[in-house]
Amino acid sequence: MSAMKAATPGLRRLLAILKTYLFFTCLLASGKLLFLAFHHEQALEAGGPAEWLSVLWNGLPLDLSCAGYFTILPALFAALSALTPLPVRIFDIYVGIAACLTFGILVPDADVYTYWGTHMDAPTILFYLRSPGDVAASFTWTMVLRDGALIGLGIALTLLTYRRLLRPAFPGSDGGCAQMPETRKAKGLSALAILSVSGFLFIPIRGGLTTATMNVGRVYFSQNQFLNHAAVDAVWNFLDSFQWKRDFAEQYRFMPGDEAAGLFAQLKNPGERGAREEEERLLKTRRPDILLIILESFSGNYVAPLGGAEGDAMPRLAALFADSVAFTNIYASGTRTDSGVVAVLGGYPAQPKSRIMARPDKSLAIPGIGKALKAAGYNLSFAYGGDEDFANMRSYLVGNGFGRITGEKDFSRSEVRTKWGVYDHVLYRRLLDELDKDDSPAPGDGGQGSRKPFFKVALTLTSHEPFTIPVPPRFPGNSTADLYKNSLAYADGALGDFIDAARQRPWWDNLLVILVADHSTPYPGFRIHDPRRYRIPLLWTGGAIRKPRKVETLGSQTDIAATLLAQLDLPHGAFTFSHDLMAQDAPHYAFYTFSNGFGFVDETGASAYDCGADRPVYASPEDGTPGDARRIHLGKACLQTLFDDLASLKSRTVSEPAGPSEIGP
Repeated sequence: MSAMKAATPGLRRLLAILKTYLFFTCLLASGKLLFLAFHHEQALEAGGPAEWLSVLWNGLPLDLSCAGYFTILPALFAALSALTPLPVRIFDIYVGIAACLTFGILVPDADVYTYWGTHMDAPTILFYLRSPGDVAASFTWTMVLRDGALIGLGIALTLLTYRRLLRPAFPGSDGGCAQMPETRKAKGLSALAILSVSGFLFIPIRGGLTTATMNVGRVYFSQNQFLNHAAVDAVWNFLDSFQWKRDFAEQYRFMPGDEAAGLFAQLKNPGERGAREEEERLLKTRRPDILLIILESFSGNYVAPLGGAEGDAMPRLAALFADSVAFTNIYASGTRTDSGVVAVLGGYPAQPKSRIMARPDKSLAIPGIGKALKAAGYNLSFAYGGDEDFANMRSYLVGNGFGRITGEKDFSRSEVRTKWGVYDHVLYRRLLDELDKDDSPAPGDGGQGSRKPFFKVALTLTSHEPFTIPVPPRFPGNSTADLYKNSLAYADGALGDFIDAARQRPWWDNLLVILVADHSTPYPGFRIHDPRRYRIPLLWTGGAIRKPRKVETLGSQTDIAATLLAQLDLPHGAFTFSHDLMAQDAPHYAFYTFSNGFGFVDETGASAYDCGADRPVYASPEDGTPGDARRIHLGKACLQTLFDDLASLKSRTVSEPAGPSEIGP
């Protein structure tokens, strides 16, 4: 008698669930082989067997997640069959449906990738099906017959494998555990055990027990975007896309398109400039090393030089204003880290009710500082003390050219202290080590220092809720605002220690350090639409700056991109929503968004508008009434233009730059 037949009925049911999970995992992983075969020319260009195996291995998390979803109903079937006999025919039908769904997605997805350069998603398909005639006109009979044959073959092979390997293990099949006698108590315990064990499917479905839930970015591993897309589970991606809000061009329609375009033209990045006035020069060199530190939740309301009422929390940062280029009138674009990272690195505003970082098909289509600097010869790296997969961040970073990404897994387990990851002082210690290595001469240059300049981005996290710190609190109180203030005090000290240590390094003289918050906070007591909530610090310091100065120009964290690239004499006209803060002829304003609204700040004051309520919700005190009509109208034009731009974005997947016909005039 085989081990399977010798096992108790309850154990056999549990083993059947395990086999089901492995069956669906293998089925979904096979989609990557189909994808690579479909695009064999790109696969050969991208590398050999080692890269293809990397696709399978790195794509496994999404396969495991999707297989978990597929296994939930079989687990319920097994549990119910322990209590009452159920025909295995039910399971046959379920597997047949799953096979049809799987290959009904995998095959067309592999086909349309040839034309779209991205994976198929449900909103786009449903949109195109509004005009079935146009869809049919896009396909040849050869394509239809080929895809139909591949779908049929895939389903047939799946059902054949199921009947030989999986079906015999399930209740109600020939020789299955339904034929073996069990007491009522044993049946109840068996059902309970199956449900309890099946609860562990939550772990692969969610993507683990960390703060980061499963997302497409989890499988990105290569600078070659084709390999990254090959690693994506197309079925998981398609099913996940049902929750996307795809119809960007249909959202926030406040006025006719030509009117919005005309208003936004008054606010648009004017593009490249000619010779720059010497007074506008901030740097000693055109190619400094650059360290950009994105500071978690550093509110301008806690910075004394910015007039913050709680300015005693960050004395070390305040002291830096004296020997830095201090931008003193800067606003965050949104309220969360993922939108802040894209605003800083991509010059792209945050969006209400949408997160562009969660959409690689969109986020990778916008320009980025990393892309521009990589083209100019910079080496790119990113350091973070938490989970670099959080909020799909890895896909955004890899797609923007960041080759070395340091995350939580690169630190020893003894260094991980909070829910989110390592403390800031641990991150800064690693950052110093990496900067020392980055400053080393390139191999074979004879020690003459012919290495490329570097662009390193670091993202801190200790000042994120729940505001756990490794030192005694400086300020009394246990309220959330008190905990936040103490986390800032710790983070400020860690930053100050890092800057002091960096000043002693030989690479400091050629280093530009940019310090900016990812977003602000409601503390000490601002509502989400209040512009004071969005005030953040922005400092340029380091040995590469010409001299300390104060820049009072009104702007946003989105303006970092154009300002930095302009100082390096690099093109920045593609950054539609980013403006050079040192250019007097550029429009200067701040535009921010929240859950379902926006704020607009210019030299006349500030206004905020709640789109859900369809009314102004804030105006500068001098306005007297809620909302200046002109500012509200300009803000509406900004938001409408932003969503028009989102609708038009289309990501490319090839590693080569687009030709002239692709990028337009």
